[in-house]
Amino acid sequence: MPSPPVIGLLGGVAAGKSTAAACLARRGAHILDADAYAAEALAASADRVEEALGTIDREELAEIVFRDEHARGTLESILHPLVRAALEADLAGIRTGATAVLDVPLLLERGLIERCDRVIFVDAPEAARRERSGARGWTADDWARRESAQADLATKREAATHVVANDGSPEDLDRRIGEIWDHWQAEDNHE
Repeated sequence: MPSPPVIGLLGGVAAGKSTAAACLARRGAHILDADAYAAEALAASADRVEEALGTIDREELAEIVFRDEHARGTLESILHPLVRAALEADLAGIRTGATAVLDVPLLLERGLIERCDRVIFVDAPEAARRERSGARGWTADDWARRESAQADLATKREAATHVVANDGSPEDLDRRIGEIWDHWQAEDNHE
């Protein structure tokens, strides 16, 4: 059975990747959300994480790992293999003809981009990304630390097959995602 087409999402911190994923979900795509897998992996390995880092509280962990690169590496060494295995298992279970979307913050950094047939870079102005992160309760330092833990925007943009601007309303983003989706559907139907 052939694999489903896979779309990856890239963008800066708080660029709107999850909003773009929701736009794709409304069009029938199956969203594989790394944050949900990470929450499950954290629950499954709570004892190991607490022993290594002193807490399993997600906010406290974020505070620790975005300040201490060694702690981030420790957490990633525990969680990422579990996340990757669950994501790959779910990806393998998606039926032929369906489209899968990888909403994975470290898509490029962890090599999952190699699983993608198409990649959308969600491009949002820095001021908007900072404002969205502030609405999440993050300080400017929190935003900067998270941003520096990922590949730079130019590298992400270069890795993408499509760029979509997220510089307006959610409806604007949905319309732009819809145009890309419709283009892909027409392209796929001609193959």
